[in-house]
Amino acid sequence: MSSASQSNKDLSLYQRGIRARNSLWAAFFLLGFAGLAWVPRIPEIKDSLGLSDGQFGLVLLGSTLGAIPGAQISGRVVHMHSSKLVFRFQEFYCRSVSRLWVQQIA
Repeated sequence: MSSASQSNKDLSLYQRGIRARNSLWAAFFLLGFAGLAWVPRIPEIKDSLGLSDGQFGLVLLGSTLGAIPGAQISGRVVHMHSSKLVFRFQEFYCRSVSRLWVQQIA
């Protein structure tokens, strides 16, 4: 048995909850930080796409509105299958799409 799984069994339920809470906090912080990293480039991105302020606002609104049902659907898919299976499918899909995207650019 690995030391990580043994140390996880030795933790009390309270300690595992604290660890899970802190991990979730760190994940949201890092995702927020990474998401805000592109904000200074908004004018450059908007100009390169040739969009007006209103059009770019609709693009941002559309991505937000798409995230809401996406989160609901992904939660149900993870519940019906396992998170491991969903992650593997997502990893395969993202790699395939990124390869196609790179081939189109090159």
